[in-house]
Amino acid sequence: MGGLKNITAGWLLLLLIAALVAVEGCGKKISSPDQPISPPPAIADLQVIDTTAYSVTLCWTAPSPEDAKSIAKYDIRYLKTNLNENNWEYSVEISGEPFPKAAGAAETCLVARLPAAAELNFGIKSQNERGIWSPLSNIATAKTRGNPTPKYPDAIGDLSIAEVTAHTATLTWTAPRAEDSGRVTAYDLRYMGRMIMEEDIDWDRAIVASPLPIPGPPGNRERVVVMGLKPSMRYYFVLKSCGDSANEWSGFSNQPSIRTHEDSGTVALISRYETPGYALHSALYKNYCFIADHIGGVKIIDISNPYSPNSVCTIATAEPARKVRFHDNTAYIITYKTGISKLLLYDISNPADPVFIEQYAQEAPIQDVYTLPWNTYTVDNAGNFTLFDISSDTLLPYAQYVMPDFPMGMTSIFGFLLIADYSAGIVVVNASELWYQCNPIIYPTAGRARSLLIYGSTLYVSEDEKGIELMHITDEAVLSQVSLIDTPGQALDATANENYAFVADGAGGGLQVINVKNKDDPYIVAGYATPDIAQSVAYDGTFIYVAAGNGGLMIFNFTP
Repeated sequence: MGGLKNITAGWLLLLLIAALVAVEGCGKKISSPDQPISPPPAIADLQVIDTTAYSVTLCWTAPSPEDAKSIAKYDIRYLKTNLNENNWEYSVEISGEPFPKAAGAAETCLVARLPAAAELNFGIKSQNERGIWSPLSNIATAKTRGNPTPKYPDAIGDLSIAEVTAHTATLTWTAPRAEDSGRVTAYDLRYMGRMIMEEDIDWDRAIVASPLPIPGPPGNRERVVVMGLKPSMRYYFVLKSCGDSANEWSGFSNQPSIRTHEDSGTVALISRYETPGYALHSALYKNYCFIADHIGGVKIIDISNPYSPNSVCTIATAEPARKVRFHDNTAYIITYKTGISKLLLYDISNPADPVFIEQYAQEAPIQDVYTLPWNTYTVDNAGNFTLFDISSDTLLPYAQYVMPDFPMGMTSIFGFLLIADYSAGIVVVNASELWYQCNPIIYPTAGRARSLLIYGSTLYVSEDEKGIELMHITDEAVLSQVSLIDTPGQALDATANENYAFVADGAGGGLQVINVKNKDDPYIVAGYATPDIAQSVAYDGTFIYVAAGNGGLMIFNFTP
């Protein structure tokens, strides 16, 4: 019985405490997580401030919810008959309501594409961030102006392609002007695989691009990305704009077309060889890669296994090595330090044991060297283009000509020499005439010409910040521009095969791979950010070799 008494006393004590808590809580509002949140207050000052034949401008004050839950969106509707809560769901819902401002701020909204000469009743509701709608506002009545002659917006004339990928196209244009309200009220962009004729059946068959931007004020630069395109397909695009009335559609815009790109490839770093100093230039000779290193002379690296490059020899140079070229079994090495530049010749019949042949020294820094069977040619940063007679065992300067600007690189085709002359463009000379005269033909370039590569009938010009320019070249070295592809960095050097160009893209771009299957429409498919400036690039048909400054020699594999 004692235990029962203790239990009974305990229950009595608990009941007494509960009663005291209930009394203490009387008159106080105790919040509960399940308590419903109040809806926003009804907007009470909706009014019409302007009308045209096909539009009405409304204004109101942004409401202030009692529970401090901010307003998330508005819903504006209208009817020709009386508008109320009972027929709200059946009223005409507009689009383009503004994003709510802070409580107490003035709000405005242009309601366009309305019927002319019509009396319309407008109402608005607001929704808080919990999704609860306010009651219906006061009703604002407006009468649009009389039915005028339709005023169609001018056709857009500058629809253009800004960017293309395998699956997207980015288009831009300038927002046109509508007669009454100032700005157009809607866009309609469509596309298909052939030109779209100005006939209803063609327009109806075209694919509608969505979503489209809400039109900005006249002169605004508009932009849209069309997604869901197929790779390697041709597409044509047409744009219309709508004025104040739903029937005031402009005529066709201009009709740009694109071919989407192929799907991208991948670049993989397979190995790396750290040179002693700063790798400036890479050049391939048989199964060897020669690296002109700013501190370490010329490193000769066995690349018979590109996954495991192995140094076999170093050609020590008194001055920093800048570039290496080859002709037959001779390596031509350019070195330079302040006040002296040298051209060193080495017999590399056995790359593991190069044999010094001869050297030539001058004051102006030599930029490049090129050899044909009968002559060697150099260019330097003093603008000189120098010929050397190589019929004897010594390098004898025979003739010298001055280029228009700052010659940096050379190549040749069928007895013609092409010189990358920086801002002057490309200088073409007939090598057979240089013994007694130089009659250059100059072809301007889009950027500053730094280096040249010929593959097939295409000349690739590395043009610094402008990227890579592709030119068609004939057997007589007549050039014509084909296309220009901008790169992320500064295009310093390039090599290529039939389908792809590989670019040493300086500090900003590392290694860039460009699809050049269609020479009229090159595009970047892959890239690799090198740890330092990508200075030069070489290609052996399978692997890519980049001299990457402090990054040394970097060897890559590209998989389409």
